[in-house]
Amino acid sequence: MGEALPRNVFEILVSALGDRNKAEHFSSGIESLISEQGKSIKSEVKDELRQELVTRELFLVHAQLMEDKFKAMDWKINVLVGLVVLFGTFLNPTFLAFLRRLLRI
Repeated sequence: MGEALPRNVFEILVSALGDRNKAEHFSSGIESLISEQGKSIKSEVKDELRQELVTRELFLVHAQLMEDKFKAMDWKINVLVGLVVLFGTFLNPTFLAFLRRLLRI
């Protein structure tokens, strides 16, 4: 990953140092420094992101916990709906009248 200095910056080095070979040598040192700094910054950012972001394994664990909670809630809702239907049927006046007629026969 060679980071090359822009041509105008290299020309400024040539004019400042007065020698093209010295400018090339100096610019290669600067390019190496920029490259190493870039690698260092990338490494630091990677480490920070690794600490801040959720890993796939942790995400899957939390997803499984949520799925288990939804299953438990689903069961509770099914029981609640069943009780509402059951009591709604038995407490319905029309159904009670039907049962009275049926039991008298």
